[in-house]
Amino acid sequence: MSIMNSFLLFCVEEVRYALDVGAVKRIVRAAEINFLPDAPDFVRGLINVAGDIIPVIDMRQRLGLPGREMELSDRFILTNVAGKPIALLVDRVEGVVELPALSHSVTNVKTKVQDTTATAVTVEGNIVLIQPTETFISEDTLLQLVNIGSEDIGE
Repeated sequence: MSIMNSFLLFCVEEVRYALDVGAVKRIVRAAEINFLPDAPDFVRGLINVAGDIIPVIDMRQRLGLPGREMELSDRFILTNVAGKPIALLVDRVEGVVELPALSHSVTNVKTKVQDTTATAVTVEGNIVLIQPTETFISEDTLLQLVNIGSEDIGE
């Protein structure tokens, strides 16, 4: 009997990605985003979730893809990086899958995200890229966002 791990599948421009379910706090429908001046290009702005001000990472731009207007199917995946809350704006969320901890069909591939390596696996015949949330945003950028966000809302 092999050990199984749970992953949340999501899509950005028809490419499937997966995050460890343990890193996911909540999934919410994409809503109005408040512009954040002086933020990196891939930071879409700030959202208010139950009183928490959270920076939004536009995964399209973070992955080097052209931006687009939000659609009804877009979602925010709420997670934490270095103990700070962030929202990942993705095209759609497909659900949770169970994958074996040690799969013979695993391949490591280089990605544009901070020049890191993702793990490519096959799920129901489709390639899925698994990448830790920490690779989506550097700790320095996250601290910059927290400081900018606090200044902008008068804290």
